[in-house]
Amino acid sequence: MNPFSYNHSSKLAHRIAQEDSISLSLVNGQILYNAVKRSQEMLKLLHEISLEMDNCVNLEMASET
Repeated sequence: MNPFSYNHSSKLAHRIAQEDSISLSLVNGQILYNAVKRSQEMLKLLHEISLEMDNCVNLEMASET
């Protein structure tokens, strides 16, 4: 086997592995960003529901007096 071609193949394989790793990191970063964004949306929705429930309880208590 020609040492040059082995070395070249090894470098090429290493570069491809690095590019795949970078691509995977970018995809994982996007997934994490989307998950955080959805979590924030869910927290906002839960807060709005909580406020609505408080309003209902306050109205019910006011109507009992």
